[in-house]
Amino acid sequence: MQRGLTILGFILTTLGLGLAQGQGALTIYSGRGESLVGPLVQQFQRETGVRVQVRYGSDAQILAALQEEGERSPADVVWLNTSGALGRAAELGILRPLPSSLLQRP
Repeated sequence: MQRGLTILGFILTTLGLGLAQGQGALTIYSGRGESLVGPLVQQFQRETGVRVQVRYGSDAQILAALQEEGERSPADVVWLNTSGALGRAAELGILRPLPSSLLQRP
């Protein structure tokens, strides 16, 4: 499990630091459970000092919220539970491309 935390923590750190620059907090919409995401968020906050707000729900709830909020959504990161939900989010056009500054990172 520690290796999983390290890998996921790295991903969250890479995304979070790039997206949270100049913002008060990083907002994550998570279709994954708090038992998995919570420790990663706590570790990220300790290591970076960036505040994180997480909205938990099922994939369907997260997708519905994103559709309803549209461009007003505060979500910086969307972490869905299944590839099907991620594909549906792409079909709905509710995802944004990552900034090129993040794509340049290894």
